[in-house]
Amino acid sequence: MALMETSINSYSKTGAPVGTFKGTVTHRPKVPSDLTKEEWQKLNDEEAEAQSKKIAVEVSKMKQIPSTWENLTTSPVKVTIPENGGNVTIEITDAKTFAQ
Repeated sequence: MALMETSINSYSKTGAPVGTFKGTVTHRPKVPSDLTKEEWQKLNDEEAEAQSKKIAVEVSKMKQIPSTWENLTTSPVKVTIPENGGNVTIEITDAKTFAQ
């Protein structure tokens, strides 16, 4: 599920106004071995460190969105919001191919 948020000067809301904008993309993958807050609280320091390392290994094996896509200055993402609703167009012009 994707959520679009817009922040322009003092405008900050979920959704987006009509127009074409430069955008960023962020993705925080869900890790199979992650724990609930309550489960984390039950771990001692050694267990928490071991669990953190396990999660880091899992995340390193997942495809990641390039870091340049998360920075507005370097992002190749352009988002067009149509005036009458309908489909949102997201154009990504990146020299490298990113496939999930």
